[in-house]
Amino acid sequence: MSKKIHTVQSSDKKQFDKQINQLLELGCELHDNGYEVIKKDNDIIYSQVIVSENCELKFFNDGQLEYFSQLNKDGKWTSWNENGQKEYEETWKNDKRDGLFTRWFPNGVKESEGTYKDGKEDGNLSQWAYWYEDGTAKDMQKIAEATEDAVISAIRAGLETYATEQLMDVGRRSWPTNPWDGLETKPAGYWDTDENAADDGEWRFNTRTENITHMRADNTIWHWDYDKGTQSGSNAATGSFGSRQEGVGD
Repeated sequence: MSKKIHTVQSSDKKQFDKQINQLLELGCELHDNGYEVIKKDNDIIYSQVIVSENCELKFFNDGQLEYFSQLNKDGKWTSWNENGQKEYEETWKNDKRDGLFTRWFPNGVKESEGTYKDGKEDGNLSQWAYWYEDGTAKDMQKIAEATEDAVISAIRAGLETYATEQLMDVGRRSWPTNPWDGLETKPAGYWDTDENAADDGEWRFNTRTENITHMRADNTIWHWDYDKGTQSGSNAATGSFGSRQEGVGD
C-alpha cells in the first residue's frame, strides 16, 4: 500500500469545504486530528491533513486539485482546470483507456464524450458526441463534409491551373495522371502512396481504381472518381471529376 499525506489550506471556508469534499469523493481520508483553524494576522486559515492511498494527486499553486489517477492506471483518471472545473475524466483498464471518456471546456460545458475499448475509440462519430463552448451540439457529419469540400475545391482549382499552363505550353488543355500534381501545397493527411486511405484524416490517390480516397475520424472511407482525360495528341482534353461517394470505389 502506498499512502501519502497532503495538507489542504484556504482562508475561504466555502472553498475549503468544497476541496475537502472533492478529495473525500475520490477516496481520500481525513487524517486523525488533522483539522486546524489557524489565526494569522487578521486572517483565519482553515487547514486539513488528508491521506491518499495508491493514487497520484497534483495541485495547482492555489491549492486547487489539478490531477487524480490510480497508480496502477486501472480505474478512473480525472484532471481539473485551474478554475476548479473538470478538464477530462477517463477510465483505464490493463494500462489502456477502456470505458467512458468525457472532456469539458473551462466554463464547465461538455466538449466531447464517448467510449474507448482496449485503448482505441469505440464506435464511429454517431456514437461520440461533440459540443461547442456554448453547449450547442456539433454536427460532425457536416464538419467532415465541409473539410472534404475544401480539399476537393482546392484540387479542382489546381487542375484548372494545370490545364491552363498546358494550353500555354503545348496548345492543348489536359490534366495530370495524378490529380495531386495539380496542387502545389498538399492538404494535411496527404500520402503519396498508391493505395486507398487507411488511417484517420488520410488523403490518397489509387491509380488502379483512379479514385481519390479520404478516411474520416469515424474510420469511414469516401472517394471521388477521377478521369484524367486524354493527355496528348490533337484530341487532348481534360477529363472528369466525380462527386463524393462512400467506400473506396472500384
